[in-house]
Amino acid sequence: MADMFRRAAPPRIAKEPARPVFDIEFERLMMLLVDQIERDVLNEARQTVETLLRIRPTDPNVLEAQSYVDEQLSKVVAKPGAETRCFVGHKTWVNAVAFSADGKIAASGCGGDLLESGFSDGEDRSIRLWDLTNGKAIRVLQGHDTLVSSIAFLAKTNQLAAGTRDGMVCVWDTSSARVAHTYQKKDAPILAVAASADGARLLAGSEDRGVRLFDVASERRLKRLTGHMGPITGIAFLPDGKRAISSSQDASIRLWNLDIGNELKSFAGHSGSVMGVSASADGKFVISSGADSLLRLWDVNSGRELRRFEGHAGIVNAVAFTPEGKRIVSGGSDKTVRVWAVESGKLLHTFEGHADTVRAIAVSPDGLSALSGSADKTVRLWTLPKV
Repeated sequence: MADMFRRAAPPRIAKEPARPVFDIEFERLMMLLVDQIERDVLNEARQTVETLLRIRPTDPNVLEAQSYVDEQLSKVVAKPGAETRCFVGHKTWVNAVAFSADGKIAASGCGGDLLESGFSDGEDRSIRLWDLTNGKAIRVLQGHDTLVSSIAFLAKTNQLAAGTRDGMVCVWDTSSARVAHTYQKKDAPILAVAASADGARLLAGSEDRGVRLFDVASERRLKRLTGHMGPITGIAFLPDGKRAISSSQDASIRLWNLDIGNELKSFAGHSGSVMGVSASADGKFVISSGADSLLRLWDVNSGRELRRFEGHAGIVNAVAFTPEGKRIVSGGSDKTVRVWAVESGKLLHTFEGHADTVRAIAVSPDGLSALSGSADKTVRLWTLPKV
């Protein structure tokens, strides 16, 4: 009788096993890849293929898609004014970009993110190396505790200098992915670095308003240049290696004698922070970009402003001369990269494609291409128009 009143056991319902996260992500990326191929955005499709292969290296469908995309890309001839490649992989803002001396490799440094709790260095504080021939990622340099703010290749070597928010200035051996030298430890945040044309010296500009000069071989700090009244935002050697220029949030550009360590000249005109600076290959001109949305061209000898370039709709974060000195490339908060004619001041082309602020610009050694790094976490390679 007791069995009659015993509660029947509830029926057992077999639970469908949870799908692995990687499987879900793989399916999402496959759908994205199909869409990219249909829209003929092959550079983006190539990056998606690389991500898929990291999840399933031997998947036949992905391998087939890889062959197709590579074949199609090999038939594409980049036209002036076109986006050549889009490099994806960074998980935080891309703050710095650079070309190797031979123009075959690109480097990008990242870090920084805005969360509900405020600013963060972000989960990704790496430097990535890219093969510009095939668009593939070569190597990831990891180990920085804070964001990478600036990078510069050392001439005739496989080394890359990097500055970080925790005040580190270090040089990476890009072949071994190891830090070869450290030139400064835990000081004020480094906002800009530059290497001399011969790779023998480094410059670092920091938030403490100082510009520091380092000797690469001895790993010694040679000088600290003072005079700016605000954080240093940009820095560059002049071609003679004996002088340098720096830009600052104090709205000025300053010219320095590196042998003596004194200020030679100050260029004033921007109405707000000067965000970036570059020198022409002949050392006669300086171009600056500002929070006032303007680019300004300066005569080095007289310190006189020669020309203004207007067109950006917001802060111009970065600027660079092309090697022959006839064009200027700039990038700003309006998400665009712009190319200008130096002599006429004419806007030659506007590149659109970034989904967020353009934070960094670099021009290839042959002057045919430019790199841009953005807060949208991508690096883009552009084919530059001629004057």
